[in-house]
Amino acid sequence: MRDGMITEEQCGENFAYILEDKTDFLITEYKMMHGQEADFLLKCVKMLYNGKTELYYDTKSCLPLAIQSGAEDTEGMLSVLGNILHEVRRVTENGFLSLLKLDISADKIWVDPATRKIRFVYLPVAERLHKDVVEFEEHLRGELKKTVEKRSDKDDKRFADFFQIIGRPGYSSEDSDVEKCGSVDETSTPYSLNRNEKVSSQRGDQTDSRQSDPSDCNETRVCDRKEYGASGRRCRIQQDDQQKAL
Repeated sequence: MRDGMITEEQCGENFAYILEDKTDFLITEYKMMHGQEADFLLKCVKMLYNGKTELYYDTKSCLPLAIQSGAEDTEGMLSVLGNILHEVRRVTENGFLSLLKLDISADKIWVDPATRKIRFVYLPVAERLHKDVVEFEEHLRGELKKTVEKRSDKDDKRFADFFQIIGRPGYSSEDSDVEKCGSVDETSTPYSLNRNEKVSSQRGDQTDSRQSDPSDCNETRVCDRKEYGASGRRCRIQQDDQQKAL
């Protein structure tokens, strides 16, 4: 992604990305994010912010992986790791969304503490966050390892087994060795961190999918411009009753 394309804004417990160029927004991908089968994504609402397109993400009931890790015991953390791989696999199976548009930093992978359900941050924009699948996989492995290394039980053999399996060449989602690590339940299908895995390209849709008409925005965000600390900036949403919802 080119420098200066987006700006991140913290807004209380939520956050937003502001697009400098409104034509970078992809309406088709945005609509696909709201499909019933895309429950692996954090809720996103398109808004107007000082005349610019803003993607506002609602983190309700979720905590970042970097924080949730501290609340999980070994078994729980292994389950969270398995759930992350499972949901990444679902993104690849969706067919309309790209792994390369996921922000997979440890503070942008969100976990529901009650269910350990994973939700990713997806950016429906014209450029990718990762140049290819290889870079995506390396980044994901790196973020997961970095998170585990901060834990007091980081030397547990099951973590070592987990990372050895997903890091080896040709690892398949059907490999039963992952279940032996205790990271995936019986109903989960872990993602294959296989560099040969094909990811559907979004190139063909990007040109036609761009939407430059700001009338798509149905809400306006007003944010306190004061500097924020741990609690973030105070934020409120103003619904524009005169505009139609998507």
